[in-house]
Amino acid sequence: MSYSIELTEDARKDAAEAVKWYNEQRKGLGDIFVRYLNESLEKISISPQAYKKIYKQVRQASLSKFP
Repeated sequence: MSYSIELTEDARKDAAEAVKWYNEQRKGLGDIFVRYLNESLEKISISPQAYKKIYKQVRQASLSKFP
């Protein structure tokens, strides 16, 4: 069973800004960021309990190659 993930408008804007910034650093890097983000979201949807709880019901997941 996988869970549905919905990003807030702020999260979507943050991701879009990150893509733009990474592409400014190196052509195509934003696309790599999107791939890592999508892979992470997929893993979260499958097993959200695997991620560290940082506050009440809030959990944190980091992208391995992107700060």
